[in-house]
Amino acid sequence: MAELGAWIDLSHEYSQHTPPWPGDRLFRLLTPDVAAESDDNTIVEEFEASTHLGTHIDAPLHFLPGQKAIGDFDVSHFAGAALVLDVRGQQTIVLTDAQRAALAETRPDGTPRCPVVLIHTAWDERWGGPGYFEGYPVLAPETVAALVAARVHLVGLDTPSPDAAPFLAHPELLRHDVLIVENLRGLGCLLGATSVEFAAFPLRMRCSGSPVRAVARRVPGGAE
Repeated sequence: MAELGAWIDLSHEYSQHTPPWPGDRLFRLLTPDVAAESDDNTIVEEFEASTHLGTHIDAPLHFLPGQKAIGDFDVSHFAGAALVLDVRGQQTIVLTDAQRAALAETRPDGTPRCPVVLIHTAWDERWGGPGYFEGYPVLAPETVAALVAARVHLVGLDTPSPDAAPFLAHPELLRHDVLIVENLRGLGCLLGATSVEFAAFPLRMRCSGSPVRAVARRVPGGAE
């Protein structure tokens, strides 16, 4: 039996150097003085940060007041077989006929063959630079419609967002429980894989989003 590939970390480091969305607060780590704060030499840090900092996942509550928080979803929603789409060079992302056909593939029970879609733009190469949050690629309306029609669980991007103001893709995806993972990195290493397994588990909390540790690995053979 062929061996599974090693897990690949697709997350950016979470630290005081993590660039926030413009207007959001910076990450702040509070490290106690061990001698002054602890009787047993243990270390317990505190941190402050936006729930949408760095590599993170958006829940419907982020754009749709009163709708599901990230903790309302079963853990199965955050992992699965992934379709990796190479869309480099596009400012407004429109899928090719072949990509749309792959997206629409289903299993015998009618569920998506790949419930996770990863969109590789290579924008992550600008991470930490002054222009990362400006002029990034966005999803065309027809691409958003195709993702919804395919009934995928999750779409992940190596950009800050699937859209820009007036932010129409977010609510359309989220109202159909298509969760959004933003600020991924290194998706290019998955190109050419026959099958990919992806996971991005959030904290279980009643919030509009959560940081995640996003990972993927190549799987021998096709998705079953």
